[in-house]
Amino acid sequence: MTITQHPEPLNQIGPTGPGSAAGSGPPAGSIGLPEAARLLESLGFVSHANLPHSGPLAHLVVGLRPTPTLQHFDPREIHYWVADGGRGRARELALAGPLRAESEFSWGRLEIVDRHLVTNTWLTFGGRLLQDLVGDERICRFVSPAPILRSGGPSQVYDLGAATIGGFFARLMIAIDYQPGFEQQLTAATPLARYSSFLADFRRRCEASIRFREADEALVDLLDIERERILAGDPADWAAGRDLLAAAQPEPAAAQPR
Repeated sequence: MTITQHPEPLNQIGPTGPGSAAGSGPPAGSIGLPEAARLLESLGFVSHANLPHSGPLAHLVVGLRPTPTLQHFDPREIHYWVADGGRGRARELALAGPLRAESEFSWGRLEIVDRHLVTNTWLTFGGRLLQDLVGDERICRFVSPAPILRSGGPSQVYDLGAATIGGFFARLMIAIDYQPGFEQQLTAATPLARYSSFLADFRRRCEASIRFREADEALVDLLDIERERILAGDPADWAAGRDLLAAAQPEPAAAQPR
């Protein structure tokens, strides 16, 4: 596969979040295009959850091709979420599009679907999407400073923690429905702030229930390490995550007079 460098400026696709100015370039530590193309030579996708933390960014790399290879899972579409005017909006990505593009993607489920409508799924706290058209293949790189966890599908297993994050996302959806302004605050947050909110919530649940903590000690130990890492390295995101968690809680009912 030949990698062609296109001189055209980067085009943003869809609404983007904070820090998403066109032409800002890939985040430091992103998987490079040549490496992504090499990994996809005989595969339809490759993912690195980055949990346990082993580098600056997690990634999911997907190849969209006009003709199935029949060697691995052959993605036809990618379904993901973006922030648009303070709301979460579903987006669909297929083969057609610009030569190169970069944009933000938001938190939630990320799915790749083949021509038979078979789906592999991940859970993400958001990040940056980099696209390049290489020959007749669109190479899509989803990169994030927070984990991107496998969450089912015929071509992969579940990552440790995926089910717990899925439950946390479900509780966020409830807060969006009932807490005024919460969705705007959540979509404006950084991926690490959203991840910090999850870690703080998990810690709180562990402290509230010995049974909960003992149910999966390996996950508890792993997320304790993650919490300490972010506290030490990204205290602003940790504080923002704590604020998100507080905003998601229902207001205490006012005391009724006797």
